[in-house]
Amino acid sequence: MIVASSSTSVKQDYNEYMWTMRKACCDYDGDSTSQTTLPPIAIMSHAHSCKSNNNFALAQTLDEMEFERGIWSAACDGDLMKVQKFLNQGVHPDACDAAGYTPLHYAALKGYINVCQTLLETGADINAVTRAGRATALHRAATNGKEEMVKFLLGKGACVTLQDADGRTALHRAVINRHFNISTLLSHEYPELKSIADDKNKLPTDYDQN
Repeated sequence: MIVASSSTSVKQDYNEYMWTMRKACCDYDGDSTSQTTLPPIAIMSHAHSCKSNNNFALAQTLDEMEFERGIWSAACDGDLMKVQKFLNQGVHPDACDAAGYTPLHYAALKGYINVCQTLLETGADINAVTRAGRATALHRAATNGKEEMVKFLLGKGACVTLQDADGRTALHRAVINRHFNISTLLSHEYPELKSIADDKNKLPTDYDQN
């Protein structure tokens, strides 16, 4: 779960939620496996937009339509065949949507290893950062508790010491969001992370509530 925060990186993820929330609402089964909590305003928009298909269509912006028709939505849904189709048509694996997210950012957030594998094989930058939040795929996987994705990205050479717009590493994010398996993994395999402070001069252990 993403904790309440005024940090830049959390605020910027709001853009993604605004484009994906309608589908997430209609597919919601009461047990969020992504462990990601939408901002209150997004939840209200969810409820409103699911009242009717007509309202849904009217509420779409051009950016939303571009997202849903593009490779980003396919990556977010884990639709490997559709992702491959876009790549075969010449879409760059590092293409950014209007908010500055690449397909890899979406697939890593959701834990779709097969999609990430394909994107990396076709030239995606494993360390690409989001435009404003400066988050990598590793940051997003750690934030969302995707342990197998974290292991996959590390195995593919993701830079573990990169810091986001708040100066936080993947370890900071794992600790803050209480994903203890991931924080233990990162701490043991990369002990140098424990000495990296964020922009508030806090070490990852400073966020440990246990």
